[in-house]
Amino acid sequence: MGMDAKQYVSILEKSMLESIKELEIPEKEVIFQQNNDHKHTSKLASNWIEEEGISVLD
Repeated sequence: MGMDAKQYVSILEKSMLESIKELEIPEKEVIFQQNNDHKHTSKLASNWIEEEGISVLD
């Protein structure tokens, strides 16, 4: 079985935010790119990305 939305958000929380901080990139300057996989477009992932204030490339 593949990854689900909950696992995807967990990876974003741990890896993406940590990388942004380590690279000292202001979060407001981050533009995140992802494809239209169901876990990427899930309500859980979309809400998390919005709550973190991260822009997504459409």
